[in-house]
Amino acid sequence: MSLRAWVATAAALVTVVLTGGPASAMPVPTAPDDVREVFTGEGLRQAQAGAEGLGADFSGPLRADDVHEIFRFSMTFVDGSPMNEPVVSTTQWVAALRRGDEVLGTLGVWKPGGGPAQPNGYSNDVALGAALATVAATEILIHDEPTGSYYALAGTTVRPLNDWARKALPAPAELSELRATVVEQYAVLKSQPAEDEPPPAVPVSLLAMLLAFGIAGALLHLERRRRSAVRS
Repeated sequence: MSLRAWVATAAALVTVVLTGGPASAMPVPTAPDDVREVFTGEGLRQAQAGAEGLGADFSGPLRADDVHEIFRFSMTFVDGSPMNEPVVSTTQWVAALRRGDEVLGTLGVWKPGGGPAQPNGYSNDVALGAALATVAATEILIHDEPTGSYYALAGTTVRPLNDWARKALPAPAELSELRATVVEQYAVLKSQPAEDEPPPAVPVSLLAMLLAFGIAGALLHLERRRRSAVRS
């Protein structure tokens, strides 16, 4: 076997070890034109109109920078089974809200059901807005919604973008290392008992019967008092 062939084989084996299966298909982040139009138009207007509810100041010449498509971990990634794709698109995008050089928060856009782009909320999360500027156009932005974590993925190297992510991954590492932690986190979430259900409602027929017995008892008590008063 030639040196070049040996290197290629070794690289393939490393990929299998890291991902738990064949070479994983990594998606390419995109930002369609209609998504960018919402970021420059309706999305900004909604954020400025609702800023007071956040206690934020989105006035003035506001703009959306550092637009990124949002991905999530695939179900096969989080349950530890063999996988072909570690992440999948959420059909959502996020950008940093800026006024001049100041980061004010974030702005969201989504395409529900693959339809037209629509505004998808806004926040005054300055830390996340600033972190978006560090994500390269070739990196994949991952949002693990159950834990609130944001990560940036480049090849098989993943790095944390916020404090929630740093609890699981303090520093950049291989995706396989993060996967072990994420699998544990999801296993814990699945093992948590469901919220207590409210007691079942009393059937109407049973409620009517109990009410009838109560009325009958009250009438019987009144009749006994009336008879006692007549005798005296």
